[in-house]
Amino acid sequence: MAYVNVFHGRDRILSKNLDGVQFYVGRGEGADILLDNPAISRNHALIYREGERWRVKRLSLRSGIYVNGGKMNESSLKEGDRIEIGDYMLAFHEGTQSEDDAKAARINAAMSQLAQVADEGLNKSGGGGKLLDRTLALGTQQLRNIREEMKNLRSVSLMALTPMQPDCFALTKSIMTIGKAAQCDIRLPGGFTVGSLHARLTRHGENWYIEHLGGLSVTKVNGRKFEDTRRLNDEDEIEIGPHRFRFVQALETI
Repeated sequence: MAYVNVFHGRDRILSKNLDGVQFYVGRGEGADILLDNPAISRNHALIYREGERWRVKRLSLRSGIYVNGGKMNESSLKEGDRIEIGDYMLAFHEGTQSEDDAKAARINAAMSQLAQVADEGLNKSGGGGKLLDRTLALGTQQLRNIREEMKNLRSVSLMALTPMQPDCFALTKSIMTIGKAAQCDIRLPGGFTVGSLHARLTRHGENWYIEHLGGLSVTKVNGRKFEDTRRLNDEDEIEIGPHRFRFVQALETI
């Protein structure tokens, strides 16, 4: 079985199990996945199963659909694919929600171990076996993930609040560009609302600033539009088209 999570902005508004053969997406009352927006057709798209695979097809003559940032009339679907329809995003997942909940629980458990290991690393004074034993209890891949997470935590970062891979972008350069163009440092699934070069992050001394460069949608910080340059503070929320991020200042070096 597969399912889709439906997001409007950063809010997940619906989880729909694809427990049949076909599902209509649109604003019509009979839609299996209802998207309440007058810019969306009553029957805007169809998600359907073809053999063992899932596909999505555009039905609307008014506006298109985007799969992973590319405008499509029809496309196959795989784990993690993102379908953009108007200002909604549908995240496609294979498997069942209960399986993914169990996976999330395992990830959370591993992250709890990460926090405990980090705390012990901060507090230990003279070695000892406890930290080593607990570190060795983690698998090799978990340790790699921990190292990467720790590296990100030491850097100023953008944490994605909407579905995206990767979901953490360390700001490692003094100038970072955001948009759907291939040369952007932070490349976003496009749709029609995200510009090729949509915004630019710049570091001046200890401060970071965001500058709106272009795109159909105006960049927002904490829900407010701006069309010039804005200084960022810790925990600020940045909105670019359907994408949301949290600006996180660097933690103290571990």
